[in-house]
Amino acid sequence: PIRFLRHLLSDAESSPQSSVTSAASSASVQHDSQGHGKVTESQVVAAFSRETGLPLFMIDDDVPLSLGEITAWFGARIIGQAQAVQAVVETMARVKARLTRPGKPIASFLFIGPTGVGKTELAKSLATYLFGDVSRLVRVDMSEYSHEGAATRLIGGTLSSEGYLTAKVREQPFCVVLLDEFEKADGSVLDLLLQVLGEGRLTDAAGRVADFSNSVIVMTSNLGAQSYQSGPFGFAASADQRQSAINHFTEEVRTHLRPELFNRIDRIVPFAPLDEAAALAIARREIDLIRRRDGVLMRRLRLELSDEVVTHLARTGFDARYGARPLKRAIEQQLLAPMADGLNGYSHEIPLVARGVMTAGDVIVKVSGDAGADQAGVSDASIGMLERCQKIRRALGQVRRHQVVVETINELFTAQREAGRLTKMLSSTQAGTDAVRRRRPHLEKQLGKWQAVIDRLGAPLAKLTTLEQAMERAEDEAMLALCERRLDALPAVLGSVSQLAAEMHDWVLAFYLARTEPPKRLTLALFSDEPELLLSMIRGFIPLMAPDCIAGAARFFRFRSSTDKPRKKDAGPIRMSALPVPKAADQLANLVDGQIGAAWEVTDARLIALVRGEGGRHVHVDAQRKQQVCLADAYEDGLASYVAPQGIERRCDLDSAPVRRTYNARTHTIIDPRLSRQTQWSGRDLETILPDIVRDNLLIEAYAFVQLEPPV
Repeated sequence: PIRFLRHLLSDAESSPQSSVTSAASSASVQHDSQGHGKVTESQVVAAFSRETGLPLFMIDDDVPLSLGEITAWFGARIIGQAQAVQAVVETMARVKARLTRPGKPIASFLFIGPTGVGKTELAKSLATYLFGDVSRLVRVDMSEYSHEGAATRLIGGTLSSEGYLTAKVREQPFCVVLLDEFEKADGSVLDLLLQVLGEGRLTDAAGRVADFSNSVIVMTSNLGAQSYQSGPFGFAASADQRQSAINHFTEEVRTHLRPELFNRIDRIVPFAPLDEAAALAIARREIDLIRRRDGVLMRRLRLELSDEVVTHLARTGFDARYGARPLKRAIEQQLLAPMADGLNGYSHEIPLVARGVMTAGDVIVKVSGDAGADQAGVSDASIGMLERCQKIRRALGQVRRHQVVVETINELFTAQREAGRLTKMLSSTQAGTDAVRRRRPHLEKQLGKWQAVIDRLGAPLAKLTTLEQAMERAEDEAMLALCERRLDALPAVLGSVSQLAAEMHDWVLAFYLARTEPPKRLTLALFSDEPELLLSMIRGFIPLMAPDCIAGAARFFRFRSSTDKPRKKDAGPIRMSALPVPKAADQLANLVDGQIGAAWEVTDARLIALVRGEGGRHVHVDAQRKQQVCLADAYEDGLASYVAPQGIERRCDLDSAPVRRTYNARTHTIIDPRLSRQTQWSGRDLETILPDIVRDNLLIEAYAFVQLEPPV
């Protein structure tokens, strides 16, 4: 606990002006007037819940516990074992109410009963519900520890100081420990189990303590299974038979276990043999799980089974002595095998339906083309959107591992650490000596430098984390809707993917600008001796330039041929703010008349990045195949120091510059060498299409910077 809190406070104090974004403390952290981090109780609880996986209702007194919701959650996964589920739920209620004995595991269960009735499945469900992931299950097959001296494998010995069980629990103390068929273990192993159940701790061979007080211990046992299997075949049809089986297994465990071990177990949970209703429910669930497999979801396949088929599979594949495992084998053999043979005869793109019917006491599966696939199955559009979602999520993962991003994360960490250190020094200099006070201006300057780095890099990295989480949620929700066949929910779920893709584009651009740091100001000049072409190009760039040039300036250059007499110097800069939008076209026409070029000064970083790659010849081909040229010049400084290209006033040859873009009014296409496509164009107005092309160019450049292909 102390290490956990110190970690929270350390992160808070190392980032005095920003939110903490580490895995353990991603919540926003408050700061006092001196910049010291302060963490609230609710933030500690939330961070603890994220790190351990424990749901909030188990650790936060303000969050109520709904027994009905827990019972329904477990009941949907453990079929036909209402008493076992209720026993687990009641124990969790005692944990929530803090009525369990301290210094012991969260709970300890002994699951007893015949094989194949859900004992291991309930342990997995406990790990998923309590700690958020089935991987939090530490499974130990006790039949492997039946020989003398087997305890050394669990806690370590002379040859190895690391024991399997102690190492696992020390690595992740918040877990479910499953001791499968524990009665088969050697007596020395059971002696160790006494210490775990009684004191909640175990010491390995190196003297290190493994703390079990944050874990759930689940033991399973088949004691009495052999004598039970000698009983009658078929379902346990009556309640008396089920209760008789429960009593049988309970008595077997009581007889076999030593009293000191039996008394340390919190709850003996008997599992009853499955009845016919449970077998039918399990069969339906297994078939529903088959519908969620990729081979069904991703090839627009409908699976239709009659009630007679489900009942037949439940009856022929079920044996009360062996539980649900034979039922799964029956489904594989009688349903999946013939369905796979039928599917392999068709192309993956063809919509299909697989129908299972009973014929002469056997299951017959017929696979054929499905005319109603678009209505009942998964559409190509839905599959395409899901694949796009997965592509973006994988791209974000690659970005996170990119060298430039890793360097950025390290640079931000250094800046936050240095800013925190300087903030502490500045707060302590108020009561320091005169010599220390003289350093204050220097320290404040250094703090400002590091804070500028935090301001520049912090937002893009925080946005990357937000995008990753949002895309993972969208993919999870889409997959869940597909698996549950809630096809009507797919448009709403996948509709957010386009928005997330746009946000990803914005993030890549923001990160690119943060890392490349474009010049402070840039001048973009356009030159042409064709007034209509010059006017068209100016209009094409105005939608991009106008927002920034309201605070900037524009200047028009007069054309002079070698025979022209000297003219008066042109008037000073023309402010774009003086051109009202409704009248801009008329005013621009007057300004361009008799001029050879125009130039803008821009100061916005994003706009500079957009237009600094526009330099070169912009070739226009009219309907008669006549070529006209507009020269673009990108100068990385302001208008005050800009000089037009040498010789431009003498109708110089513009063909010496490389071709930047070709606008073909005859074929209605725009060809940009940097884009892997031809853009369709009306052949007239550039203001409707040129801004998008310029933005796409910057997007290509930004994605190349992080070595990724832009998602469509």
